[in-house]
Amino acid sequence: QQQQQQQQQPKMSGASAAPPSSHIPAATSTVDTPGIDNVATSTTATTTSHPERKFDWHATIKRDGRLLLITAIIIIVMNIPYLKYVLYPLSLFATWVHELCHGIAAIFVGGRVQKLLLFPDTSGLAYTSLPAGDGRRAFVAQAGYTGTA
Repeated sequence: QQQQQQQQQPKMSGASAAPPSSHIPAATSTVDTPGIDNVATSTTATTTSHPERKFDWHATIKRDGRLLLITAIIIIVMNIPYLKYVLYPLSLFATWVHELCHGIAAIFVGGRVQKLLLFPDTSGLAYTSLPAGDGRRAFVAQAGYTGTA
């Protein structure tokens, strides 16, 4: 009896063979397109299962350890009253780049830069004039953050 059941089961060969329990029968359909002969298409789908992957903290820290350490140091330094002045020039530079990216984006969409302002508290303003229409203001507005990144 077992030999008869094995002979009746379809045999699959090749690298894409899947276990019989996950095999989905082939579907055939005919596409009727004017001016083109009928074309028959056939698709066969199989499902595969992937083993569960666990998150590897050691590999993450090994890969991103320096970045995490530098980020932690910057956060600590920015919250110590007198040490934050060490990073002040870098904060001004980052603000200048941010405002400059707004200005460059304005030029890209056909506008112009009237002035860029940087303030001692590391904030800034970019004054631009833009032609009307089609999301140009939105493009210039988002350019500061994406350009700085």
